[in-house]
Amino acid sequence: MADGIPDNPSALPPEDGGAPDAGTGSGVGSGASGLPSGGPVPSGGSGGVGGLGSGAKPPSRERGLIEGALKQLGTGKFSFSPKPPQLAKDAIPGYEISREIHRGGQGVVYQAVQASTQKKVAIKVMHGGAFASATDRQRIEREVRILANLNHPNIVKVYDSGEVQGAYYYVMDYVSGHSLDSYIRSGPHPIEQTLKLFTTICEAVNAAHLKGVIHRDLKPGNIRIDAEGSPHILDFGLAKLAMDETGAGHAMTATGQFVGSLYWASPEQALGNPGTIDIRTDVYSLGVILYQMLTAGKFPYEVLGNMRDVLDNIMRAEPARPSTIRRQINDEVETIVLKCLQKERDRRYQSAGDVGRDIVRYLTGEPIEAKRESGLYVIGKNLKKHKGLVTAATAIIAILAASGVVFSVLYASERKANKEAIAARIVATTEGERAERNAKEVRTLALTFMLDVADKLENLRGATKTREGVLRTAKDALVKLATDPGASDDAGLQKELADAWARVGEIEGGLYLPRVGTVAASQTSFAEARKIREALLAKNPNDPQLLSAMASSRRQSAQVLQRQRKFDEAKLEFEGELADLEKAILAAGSSKLGLELAEKKLSARMDLADLAKVRAAELRDAERSPLLTADAMKVYDEVEQYWADRLKLNGADEKAARSLGVVRDKKAQTQAALGRSLMSGMTDAAKAGKSDEAKVFAAKARTAFEAARDLAQTASTEFEKLAADQPANRQLKRDQYLAVYNTGDANMRLAELVAEAARGSLTGSDATEADALNEQSLVKFKEAMEIADRLASADESNLEAMHDLGLALNKVGNPLRSLNRVDEAAAIFDRSLRLREDLYKTDPTDQHLKDLAVGQYKCGEVLEVSADRASVARAQRQAQMAKSVEMYGQALETYTRQSDAKLEVRPADVKLVKESLDRAKEKLKKLQSGG
Repeated sequence: MADGIPDNPSALPPEDGGAPDAGTGSGVGSGASGLPSGGPVPSGGSGGVGGLGSGAKPPSRERGLIEGALKQLGTGKFSFSPKPPQLAKDAIPGYEISREIHRGGQGVVYQAVQASTQKKVAIKVMHGGAFASATDRQRIEREVRILANLNHPNIVKVYDSGEVQGAYYYVMDYVSGHSLDSYIRSGPHPIEQTLKLFTTICEAVNAAHLKGVIHRDLKPGNIRIDAEGSPHILDFGLAKLAMDETGAGHAMTATGQFVGSLYWASPEQALGNPGTIDIRTDVYSLGVILYQMLTAGKFPYEVLGNMRDVLDNIMRAEPARPSTIRRQINDEVETIVLKCLQKERDRRYQSAGDVGRDIVRYLTGEPIEAKRESGLYVIGKNLKKHKGLVTAATAIIAILAASGVVFSVLYASERKANKEAIAARIVATTEGERAERNAKEVRTLALTFMLDVADKLENLRGATKTREGVLRTAKDALVKLATDPGASDDAGLQKELADAWARVGEIEGGLYLPRVGTVAASQTSFAEARKIREALLAKNPNDPQLLSAMASSRRQSAQVLQRQRKFDEAKLEFEGELADLEKAILAAGSSKLGLELAEKKLSARMDLADLAKVRAAELRDAERSPLLTADAMKVYDEVEQYWADRLKLNGADEKAARSLGVVRDKKAQTQAALGRSLMSGMTDAAKAGKSDEAKVFAAKARTAFEAARDLAQTASTEFEKLAADQPANRQLKRDQYLAVYNTGDANMRLAELVAEAARGSLTGSDATEADALNEQSLVKFKEAMEIADRLASADESNLEAMHDLGLALNKVGNPLRSLNRVDEAAAIFDRSLRLREDLYKTDPTDQHLKDLAVGQYKCGEVLEVSADRASVARAQRQAQMAKSVEMYGQALETYTRQSDAKLEVRPADVKLVKESLDRAKEKLKKLQSGG
């Protein structure tokens, strides 16, 4: 805060309860042959692809699967639609056709030149023309719509579409180069090179997944490598929309019909049940592709022989370990491949993005997620990655751990052996010089640890226990430094000790994330720093630096009191902070320090405004909250004006630009807090039968939420611009995440208001408007989730980034649940819970324990809602309700653990969990008794 920039971490509100192998120059072709490249190709005859010639007659369901697979392979006896016409060069207006480059199962691909740009393009013309089946027509039209919606450099782009001579066509990128088939056959390639190429493939597939598109036909033939070595995903003709609610996707994939390319198909595709196909289906196919890329075309299991045996192998056979084929494949790479190829979807990576990120982790020396369950493995990888830092920290710990001996030598010199050790290490002429030199070294060592190493370890995942041990040792060192004879007369040492104790308190309290220790411990450390500063200030009452340091101590004390909900005491401390800064400014005059202190005072005023905002949110009092928020908004408006004026003077003032965004985000939160208080007033008035009063509260709450949304949106736009100018600046990207998050939160609150007001007939709104607002909040929460996901993926050892992702996931789940998209909500809440379980396992901090309780409750809640659906079979409802009871029970147990550890737990939260658990138990009893 000393730099005058408001702390935006507070912007995060408390949590509430995603071709032919003709060589260079060949076209985009679809690779429709479907045959495995570089591996065994099944032959005909009784034992080959046609395998039914043996006289065996499979069941009808199996026959449907086999025939569907054969059709994808382009073999078997099927009647095809008429071939597309041979086209003249000028058959399609605006394009000059050069040549035919591929003829496959769906149509013909031509190379052409776009007349207006002279750019090479590919034109795909559909089989059948006017005689094409409705399904074929629908499929290719869907492919055009899907590709038009996918904007990624590694996914082929669609430019145009239409009809020519009765045949449907579309125009897309022309990708010169060769197919991934050719790359595989020319292997094996260096493993690192292969993994980097495959990572780009995963990124492209993940981009489709984030748009709700499941490819369903991923194979080497549908991936082309351009002249620069970059891959491009082709042929979305069999793609399925993950959230397709029109039924179109299901109409094209009837149960029992095989959809995909057999050798790269997943077990769920082999079963022929379209309802089980999701983005993890593509993950499996990616696993087969990666297996081939690493092993020069081998398959994970046998694909020769009877078709039924091939299907059975896909569904049941365990993949051969790739290291048995290529010894250079190590355990980590093998683990990644085999995780993709898990038969059970839940045990695979949950998206193509997860696969790519794990490979990046491997390539950068970080622990891979696939082996995250192994604690020793994770610690080993982190220690290896941060070798220099850990070595320094270990050395510091070792030295400070022996501080009882070291300090007695440095300051008492009572033991001869230790005197000799010091003499050998430090050349000094007198004992006084020796003591002074060593005192400075130890001070530098301790304070370097505090201000440098501790900072760098702060967000390192898996380092919590190390930091706890380091803190204990460092505190012992500080105590020994303070008790050294003459230390109390050394003003320089006293200042450094105060700064160190203040830093210890910040780490212990973890005023933001991550948290080590407790608020009580931090309070003790802050008090130690304050005591030292008060003593120094008593001797030099007009020293601006000491007055500024004292203001910092008051601020830290106030923040602890605020967290303890001792708001009146916190306000007094914040006011004391302001008073100290005013004295410091007067003492500093018009120096550079005076300007710095003036901006620090600006932040101190923001502290008071933040306190008013928090009190308003805590009170939920429709009478008092508006007064508090008015006070906060007045300060925010003044601060906003300051930074806006400064930005006008210098448009390149990055500090002013960021501060302006932070202030507007805080104003958005304040309006949201006001809206929640007014909404509480509406509810209370309605219960009391005061309809007119309730309507007034409803109207005011709506105005507040709409203002919150608009302010947060403005802030997010500003942060987006700043982040675009500085793509390596994680803080700016996180600022954008927070502002987008708050935009979604305002819409969600507004949706809750509209729904509740409609139920009480307090406004003209209805459930339709609430649904629309929930849809808007979902869009924003997904945007926030994508930002958080990118930040977390870039550094999954960062605790703050992982915590943000877990919170964003939960927020996405809330509107999904409100929109009755229960299954999607359940999947999102489950992912968030698994992430939080993992965080608590690696870093058992207080905050992560609290997050775990919320995640467990959310899962229990959505399972209860799911079990309440009458359309679901009783057995399934009973199982879901039983799971809901289990999750509520886990949440209650976690809250109990928090209480036992004397952590801050809101009684209302515990009460809500208990009520939910009792309710779910009663529902389960009824379901079990047939009621």
